Amino acid sequence: MSDQTFLAAAILTAATWSSPVFASTLYDITFTGETPLPTTASFLYDSTTGFSQFFLTWDGVAFDLTTAANNFSADQTDACLENQTGVQAAFAVLTNCPSPFWYGLNGDDFASFQLSPSETDSFSLGINRISDSVTTDTVVGNDQSIGSFSTTAAVPEPSPMFLTSMSLLALALVGGKRNVLGLSRANRMKS
Repeated sequence: MSDQTFLAAAILTAATWSSPVFASTLYDITFTGETPLPTTASFLYDSTTGFSQFFLTWDGVAFDLTTAANNFSADQTDACLENQTGVQAAFAVLTNCPSPFWYGLNGDDFASFQLSPSETDSFSLGINRISDSVTTDTVVGNDQSIGSFSTTAAVPEPSPMFLTSMSLLALALVGGKRNVLGLSRANRMKS
């Protein structure tokens, strides 16, 4: 295979495999309201595959909201959902609603946490909520708090295929440069 053919194949491979360049975007959630406030909350979101790694810590309890966000049920009473369904509606709750609401409850042997488009939705029967409940081994107290939240996107992570493609391209360019230098040295030696 000639150097030009190898270089063209490497560039074509990089262009083909790098879509999408960024697989998922990391989002952080910031909370205001009553104490105790959640201490950490973030998720990865991809518009085609949904949520991954949606973790939140409130009142010393860790919640995994990934399944709840990926199985979101919307009743479309909130305009901020923009007729979205499923994971897109859950994403709209987290990023598009003007008065998003959170509620945390830590009882004697359980804890629950929920995110919703508004305070009204928070107390409806399982609709328009991203929530998780866990059994706790120890009595942490009977805390309860509410508030609002905002979501911001962090820098997206490059996809593994993009990184691999760029590595192959770099190797092809370095390899091609070495061949060109090697050929020019060989030509000089002949003359």
